[in-house]
Amino acid sequence: MVFKDLTTADWRNILRDWETIKAQLDSGQIPNNIPYNWWWGDKIIKFAQENHMGLRSGSLVWNAGVPDAIYNGGFSKAELLKLLEFTESVRLIKYKDAISEWDAVDELIISEGSADKWGFWQREIGLLDATRLSVGLIRKIDPEAKIVITDDHELEERFCSDINGNFVCLQPDLGTQFLNYMKTLKQEGLVDRVDIENNMWIYDMPSQEYMENYLRQIQALGVELGAPELTVFYTDTFPLWGFPRKKYTTVDDPLKAQAEGYRRVVQAYINVGGYDIGLGDVGDETSGADFFLPGSSPALFDMQWKPKMGWYEILTTMYAGFFR
Repeated sequence: MVFKDLTTADWRNILRDWETIKAQLDSGQIPNNIPYNWWWGDKIIKFAQENHMGLRSGSLVWNAGVPDAIYNGGFSKAELLKLLEFTESVRLIKYKDAISEWDAVDELIISEGSADKWGFWQREIGLLDATRLSVGLIRKIDPEAKIVITDDHELEERFCSDINGNFVCLQPDLGTQFLNYMKTLKQEGLVDRVDIENNMWIYDMPSQEYMENYLRQIQALGVELGAPELTVFYTDTFPLWGFPRKKYTTVDDPLKAQAEGYRRVVQAYINVGGYDIGLGDVGDETSGADFFLPGSSPALFDMQWKPKMGWYEILTTMYAGFFR
């Protein structure tokens, strides 16, 4: 959102003036005469501060956030590294006093190998090079902040989709790849916490035992568990990249199954001592998930902001886990 108004010509001007801009960034200044759009970020931070809420940033490196003017700009790797440094640095400088945790990279493992926009940063810069740059800038500009690495679907037990008439399953390879990535980042001092988003589906919910085992493998690396961005979809379909996902469970009552899905994930985190619990959506009226899957309504409150069964299930589970 911050850079949505910049054109390819604007990005090329940044590269042309890079020595001057780089010196400004290194001195903690945000370069002038660039059409930033700070409205949304400022609004969120103002709301959080007025309500005494802590803040974790959105993603500094995320393929879905690549501006089209960069994606279609034909830039070299060396140029993209400079542009990525610029986009991260100005956000870090602007908001470092308001944010205590930064998502350094988001969904780079789940989208590894994608040939379209979803694989842009890994393909054009490299998974580790993009991660090292992002974490290095956070450590430099906001050294007291926590570094969070975010990804999705690693707690899934199967995660299979029908691609051209053949069911292709991403697990266990996805989970193994992510653990190897975490091991490398931990060895290089590039991670403090992990956020697995956990966008689940009632027709293929992983077992609680499977989730707990995987979370403990992350903890065994010496990495903290951050709050997930938990949602549980109860639509009849849940396509993966446009392909239908395979059902493994018969569901008679979707809302009841959704409540059980929320309970299972929250209980898994509590059982391993991961007491930060987060939601990807709160209410269906404002659900971001509907952008990707219209009508999915995976949140805990319906369109009239009335709580679903899952809300009460989470409260009961958290109360039993935290206060008894």
